[in-house]
Amino acid sequence: ADARTFLRPPVRCVYEVAVALCKKVGWHHLQPAATDGVKDYSNLTKEQKLDFLSRLISETSALPKMGTVPGAVAGLESDDEVVQPLQLTAQDILAGRNCAETNQLLQLLACRALGLGEAAQWIGRWRLQYQVSGGDWQFYDGDFEGNSFEDKVHIIQLPKPLRADKLRIYPEEWHTRPALRLEVFVLEDELAPPEMCQLLEAHVSVLQRTLNEWKAHLEAGMRQHELAERKELAELGQLQRQLQEALAKVASS
Repeated sequence: ADARTFLRPPVRCVYEVAVALCKKVGWHHLQPAATDGVKDYSNLTKEQKLDFLSRLISETSALPKMGTVPGAVAGLESDDEVVQPLQLTAQDILAGRNCAETNQLLQLLACRALGLGEAAQWIGRWRLQYQVSGGDWQFYDGDFEGNSFEDKVHIIQLPKPLRADKLRIYPEEWHTRPALRLEVFVLEDELAPPEMCQLLEAHVSVLQRTLNEWKAHLEAGMRQHELAERKELAELGQLQRQLQEALAKVASS
C-alpha cells in the first residue's frame, strides 16, 4: 500500500477495514443496519457513518489494557510507556483529521482481532490420541498434566512406549482458552534413560531463556519504532492543520 494512505487514510478505507475487523472480533452489533442486505459504505447516510464510528471508538477504547498500555499487548507493563486513551471523534475520521489516532484505533482493533492483549492461555490437563497405519484412532491410557503458566516449559515422558503415525491432543482443562505449543521427540530406543530426559529439559530451559531475551529485545525495538512513527504522524497532522488554517485566513482576507 502507498505510504500516503496511512498518513491520511480515506474514510471508506477506515470503514471497510473496521467492518472486517469487527466481524473477526465478533462485534456484529456495531455494524450499521444493512439496506437490502448490503452494508456498503456508499449506501450509508452521514448519520449512520457517525453513529458507527462513534460506537467503534467507544468499544475499542474500552478494551482492557490495550487502550492505555501498548506494551500490554506483548505482556509488558511499563510506567514509561503509558499512552493516553484515544483522543478521537467520529467527525475527526470523516474530516480526515487526527490521522495518527485513527491509525491507532485500527491497530488496537487489529490486535484484538488477533487475540493479542487477552488474558494468558494454557492447557492444564489433556489426553493423547494416536493412529497407526491408517487404523482407528485410539486413546493412550490415562491423561497428562499440562501447564500452570503461559511461558512454562513442561516435558512429559510417556510411561509406556508408543508407536504411531499420527497424534492428537484433547484438552480437558484449560485457562481462558485451550492453547499450547507442542514438540514431539521420537527416540529410536523404546525406553529412554532418565538422564536423557533431564539433559533434554536442561537444554530446553536454556533455549527458552535465550528466546525470551531475544523476544524482549525485538519488542523493545518495535515499540521504539512505533512511537517514532506515531510522533511523525502527529507532527504531520499538526502541519496539515496549520496549513489549512493559513489557507483559510488567506481566502477570507
